[in-house]
Amino acid sequence: IVAADGRVLARASNANGESGDCTAHAELSAIRLASPLHSRGELAVATLYSSAEPCVMCAGAIFWSAIGRVVYGIDAERLRVFRGERIDQKDAELSCRDVFQTASHAIECIGPALIEEASSSHQGAWKV
Repeated sequence: IVAADGRVLARASNANGESGDCTAHAELSAIRLASPLHSRGELAVATLYSSAEPCVMCAGAIFWSAIGRVVYGIDAERLRVFRGERIDQKDAELSCRDVFQTASHAIECIGPALIEEASSSHQGAWKV
């Protein structure tokens, strides 16, 4: 999460595998780090950068944190191809944009962007 002045407010990565916590997504973890330390006003003008489109859970956390802008790499549809058909790797097939459109405040959403670069970390990383 980057402040309007360019300061990094929080940085996190996905820790599902290491922690066993199914909610340990990078976006949610970054919000948990940033929100106790930064005002909602500061978060409202901040940008959350993510290598992948935020899932429904993370989109909800973005809404609740008041973060005003999201930029992501690979979209959820392409990510599902990497994840495969295992039931434990499924997600709610709802775009973060659908969640953001219901928000009472504006959440700018930019993506997919730099798809090839964002896809590289997923190649061979998911169980088949």
